[in-house]
Amino acid sequence: MFAERAPNIELKGPYNTTGDPTKEFQIWSELVATNPDALGFVGVCSQDEEALGQIKRKQAGAEYLIAGTDESATTLKDIKEGVAAGTVGQNPYLQGYLSIYYLIQKTALEQSIPEGWINVGTEVVTPKNINEVLKRAANIDATREHYKPIIEEILANLRRRLNNDDTTELREAAEQQRQIVQIRLRKWLAE
Repeated sequence: MFAERAPNIELKGPYNTTGDPTKEFQIWSELVATNPDALGFVGVCSQDEEALGQIKRKQAGAEYLIAGTDESATTLKDIKEGVAAGTVGQNPYLQGYLSIYYLIQKTALEQSIPEGWINVGTEVVTPKNINEVLKRAANIDATREHYKPIIEEILANLRRRLNNDDTTELREAAEQQRQIVQIRLRKWLAE
């Protein structure tokens, strides 16, 4: 899909940036320096965007785009200030909420819980929605209010799926993953 939309752009990587914040900065500095005509850099862990943001801030007039995969305070600040083009957040509130919810269901209430992985989705954050994300991140009541309908939908879906046989569940999960990937790609490319 990317090659069709941008046939004259060469993708490079992936590169192992290690996940170690001290090494990340050095590795990204080298990648930026050795690719002076790059249109952009995308990191896949939280430290990547933060390292890229530090590098870009030190380069007056840097025009390349940077993006990441985390909603850290630094990443959100970089988006707000125009340093980063965006990020794909992993919904840590949902990850924590649903984990604790099902821990209580299983241990304290001795109820059946879904097996396997619960997809909490992702959130694309760009300059278009950064103010909304920052407002929500600064106030726990706003965070709860935002996630309440999402949590209700996920829980209703999981309760319904508890009765699926293995074949039906695998088919349904695979179809949902296909749909989620398509939605995310469309949203990201539309930004």
